[in-house]
Amino acid sequence: MNFVKKVNEISNKVGKFVEKTYNIAKDKSGKLIEKTKIKIKVNENEKDIYERYIEIGRIAYNLYKTGDESVKGFSKECERIDEINNGILETEVLELQIKDLRKCDNCEHIINIDDKFCELCGDGQKPIKTNIVREDEPYTEPKDGNNTCKSCGNVVSSKIMFCSKCGYEF
Repeated sequence: MNFVKKVNEISNKVGKFVEKTYNIAKDKSGKLIEKTKIKIKVNENEKDIYERYIEIGRIAYNLYKTGDESVKGFSKECERIDEINNGILETEVLELQIKDLRKCDNCEHIINIDDKFCELCGDGQKPIKTNIVREDEPYTEPKDGNNTCKSCGNVVSSKIMFCSKCGYEF
């Protein structure tokens, strides 16, 4: 009987130890969950603040662009934004030129680099010089959906309103 008593004592001690360990783990995991919820909420709030900073900056930059004196203290930063934007525009122009394209001087519709007139608005285009070497494309017969200009013979899409070579209005 002494043996059974010892087993019961050991079982009770093990049971209390397991229960204590379980309660500690439960408490720590509960705290960890609460800490995580708090961190998520803080991160959401910080993101909200950051987005509002960006909007404030956008508003200040737009005021700078209109000449508003109230943002005079931000002039250097705004000028740097202008420089970066100009660099982006130059890169976009180069990208179009590599594809033998350009934007219309008037409506910014994408047209062929050699077009003398915009096919969308009919505006005459200033010639542009590029450092990009291109090979001339051979003449191809009009495909379905294309027309030949009655004035100069240029093959054009049936969807355009003006010939890109001579400006003839369809």
